[in-house]
Amino acid sequence: NSAIYKFPLTIKTLETYYRLYKERLLLVCQAFYKTKVGREYQKKDIPSYSAFAQSLPLTEGQLLREKPKDLIANGSFKLKKFSSSGTTGTQKIIYVPENMAPDIVPQNVLDAVSKYKNPLFIGTHSKSPEPEYVYWAYENIYRYHCSRFQAKEFYNMKTAIDIAKGSEFLIIYDYPSGVQRFLFYISQYLDQHPIERSRFKKKVIAIEICGEQIEINSLRQLSKKTSSLFGIEPVIWVSYGLTEVGNVGIYRYDKKDRRILYEVDRNIFLEILDVINHKPIGVKKEGEIILTSLRTQGTIICRYRTRDIGRLIFEKGKKYLKFLKRDPRTTTVFIAGGKFSMLDLRNVIIDKFHILPTIEVKRKVISSKGKETLNIDTYLPTKLDNTSTIKIKEFIVDWVTKEVWIGPGIKEGKFKIIVKIHSDSMYLKKTFRLKV
Repeated sequence: NSAIYKFPLTIKTLETYYRLYKERLLLVCQAFYKTKVGREYQKKDIPSYSAFAQSLPLTEGQLLREKPKDLIANGSFKLKKFSSSGTTGTQKIIYVPENMAPDIVPQNVLDAVSKYKNPLFIGTHSKSPEPEYVYWAYENIYRYHCSRFQAKEFYNMKTAIDIAKGSEFLIIYDYPSGVQRFLFYISQYLDQHPIERSRFKKKVIAIEICGEQIEINSLRQLSKKTSSLFGIEPVIWVSYGLTEVGNVGIYRYDKKDRRILYEVDRNIFLEILDVINHKPIGVKKEGEIILTSLRTQGTIICRYRTRDIGRLIFEKGKKYLKFLKRDPRTTTVFIAGGKFSMLDLRNVIIDKFHILPTIEVKRKVISSKGKETLNIDTYLPTKLDNTSTIKIKEFIVDWVTKEVWIGPGIKEGKFKIIVKIHSDSMYLKKTFRLKV
C-alpha cells in the first residue's frame, strides 16, 4: 500500500524510537532481501518508521511451519535446525549458525545464576518432540550457556523433595501451575515432617516464569509462599518471548510494583499495530504485538505477527511492553499435568463432528488444597440433541486427558475437567466478541 499513513501525534515517539535502531534494522532488511520471500520486495530506502512500516510485509507463523527455508538469508555459514514446542499447532522451524543457540533465556538471568557452583534447573520440557531436529527447551539452553547446570524433572512429591533437599541453588522454570505444584509438594511434606524444616532453610531460590498472563498478585503470593518454605525471599523473573524469535522482554518482581511491565530486549524491535487494518498506532495504545529480531544470520524474523495483544510504553528512558492477552483462537492452556492448544482442540472437533466451535477455557487453582479445575465452554452454531451433546462432552474430556501428561501430579492435585456446550445465539455473541 503506497498510501501515506496518517499517524496519531504519538507516532512521533515511534519515529525517535526507530532512529535509535535504524542502522541495525537496515542490516536486517538487507538480510531479508536475500531470502526467498524478501526477493519479491523492492529494495527501498527506509529513512523513517513510516517508510519501514509501508515497505516490509508482515511475516506469518504459518511460513515457519510450512516453508521455513524461505526465510533463510543466503550466506556461507553453516546452519543448524531448531523447533518450537508446537503448543499452538505444528512446530515452527528456525535455522541459526552452528555456534549459536536461540536467545530465549534473558542474559541478566544467566549472569545472576551462573556464579553458583552447582546450580540445578527444574523444568518439564526436556524431551524433543521429533528426533530429526533439536527442540531448544529451556533446560538445554541453560546447559548450553552454563555447562555446570544440571536439569531435573519432578513428577510427584518424592522427586520434588529429593530435588529440594540436595541442591545448593534452585532455579525453577515453568508456567505458574508448575511452580505452584512444586511448592505444594514441599508444603505438604513439611506439614507432615516439621522436624525437616531446617534442611530447606537458607537456600537461594530463583524462579523464572514464562507466564505472560500472570497477575502481580499471583507473584506476591508466590513470593510469600516460597519465603515461608525456604526462609529467604526469592528472586522472581517473568519473561515474555517466543522460541522462533527469542527473548522479547523480562520483568523482575518487586513487591512495590502494581503492574508487570516487560523491559524490551535490546535485540528486538517491537511494534504495535491496529488489529483490524495492521497499521501502526500510537504509544500506549492497545494492538497486536509485532516483532523484528535484530539478528541477521540464519532465519530472518522481520515484522513477525505474534497474535498477542499489548501496549508499547516508554518510561524513564526505557521501552516496556505491557502484555494484555493472547488471541483466543491460538491460546495454549497450561495445567498441572502439561499443556494443550485450544487451536488443536478446535480442529479435532471440526474433523470429528463437522461443526465449527468457539472455545473458552478458564482454569481455577486452589494451591493450598492442591485442587485444579478446568472449565471448557464450547459454543456451537447449531442446537444439538442430548445424545450428540454428551458425545462431544465425552470426546473433549477424553482428548484433553490424553493430550496432557496424566500421572501422580494430577491425581494428587485432584484435577477435574468440566465441559459445557452452548449453542445458537450464545455462539453468535461469543464468535463476534472473540474475533481478532
